[in-house]
Amino acid sequence: LDKKSAICVAIDENEQESLGMLLSNSFPQFRKHCIALVHNKKGIQGQDFSYCHEYAYFVLSPEHEGINEKILPESDWDWANLRKWGSESTRDTAANCFYPIFVKDNAIVGFGEVCAKDEHPVSNNIQLDTGVIAVYPIDSSGIERKWRYERKTVEKILHILRVVNIKGEIQIHKAKNNQKFKTLWSDNKYIAGDYGTKIVTEMGVNTDNNLFPKSIYAVKDAIYAVSDSKALILDYYGGSGTTAHATIALNREDHGTRKYILVEQGEYFDTVIKPRIQKVIYSADWKEGKPTNPES
Repeated sequence: LDKKSAICVAIDENEQESLGMLLSNSFPQFRKHCIALVHNKKGIQGQDFSYCHEYAYFVLSPEHEGINEKILPESDWDWANLRKWGSESTRDTAANCFYPIFVKDNAIVGFGEVCAKDEHPVSNNIQLDTGVIAVYPIDSSGIERKWRYERKTVEKILHILRVVNIKGEIQIHKAKNNQKFKTLWSDNKYIAGDYGTKIVTEMGVNTDNNLFPKSIYAVKDAIYAVSDSKALILDYYGGSGTTAHATIALNREDHGTRKYILVEQGEYFDTVIKPRIQKVIYSADWKEGKPTNPES
């Protein structure tokens, strides 16, 4: 294993406890987390309870930098003022965070240089001759505060900034577009039937032979959570090929260079895994066995 490696193992309730002890004994220095993943909301009838979830162990090597945060859809973004407030929010606590942001027609059009120590804008909104408004991190009481990002890094978050007019005052707000993964994955996109078996069937691939494809989104999030865009992903129980599918999909989304290795000895390598991967490479989406989003 690479010194910064991570292991993810999915398991049902029958062997979850035994697997946990095995992982602890095999990797005593690693950080181990067990999350619950709702993959069948109707439940599978058991002797006492109807099970609707399985488990996933994430085992991180001592030098692993930790779980990546989950990217949220734009509809779930939470917006807040880019200007700091509260303790340690004043200009003197971070000189590189006091600079103008230029706004015109309710859009950010540029960023100014860090202000000199003896430069004190008379207002948080200053109208320039060009019709541009220079917005400074000064609060309504006239206190010089600071932006939450220094000048060298603020342009990297332009895509999650917006202009807001509050009672005549132009403010810059930043979206919180990510959050920590939680220990319960209960989103509908993790349902195996809808986003596992159905996706493979729509591709025109027969998933007989007692194969039960996992949700593509569950595997995508598992890979994304513990690795970067250059990772090598090894799945030595290839199954229906969901790991390869998820890796290809992630690379499409963020232009990553992840690579995958799948190991499988079942006969369905030729009838399921190989044709599925070939079809995924050709088109991101399929409907009734026909490509609906072929790559150019």
